Amino acid sequence: MHTQGEWHICPLAAPDYAPQIGVYAGDSQRGLATVVGPNAGADAHLITAAPLMLKALEVIAEFLSEHPELQRGNSKVHYCAQLARSAIAETKGD
Repeated sequence: MHTQGEWHICPLAAPDYAPQIGVYAGDSQRGLATVVGPNAGADAHLITAAPLMLKALEVIAEFLSEHPELQRGNSKVHYCAQLARSAIAETKGD
């Protein structure tokens, strides 16, 4: 189970040539990660989006599992459903 609640970022005091972004959970200011480097901002935004992306994948996987085209053997629907399930398993460490 991942840390619940909304995740957010906060720039940390660092030199311009080595930016650092903190990733925090909820209002507690509990640090989850420190992202460093020239792509720190983009990487930190991707990390903070992870809980929402996981929820979206769970909804998509559930929808596709009941999709009539999956029952008919539609390979594109099957591929999308399998991809969503694989991504969910990866995020949960399964």
